[in-house]
Amino acid sequence: MDTEDKWRLVWAGWVAAFIVAETIALRTKHPHAPLSHHTRKALRAGETRAGSIVLAGASAWFIHHIYRKVADG
Repeated sequence: MDTEDKWRLVWAGWVAAFIVAETIALRTKHPHAPLSHHTRKALRAGETRAGSIVLAGASAWFIHHIYRKVADG
């Protein structure tokens, strides 16, 4: 097993754990359960301009990071 395969397993496990946790959080229908709530709370997004800017910037970076190879052709 090469390094890429090992990291693929690590990231697949992380994604699987996230999906399980977020599914449980969303099914509870409690507004304080999902990751989005905790992210907004930690950044104080919606409460402060800086928090909203950081959240928007992080979201833009993440989208660019994920689609970078597609955009580069």
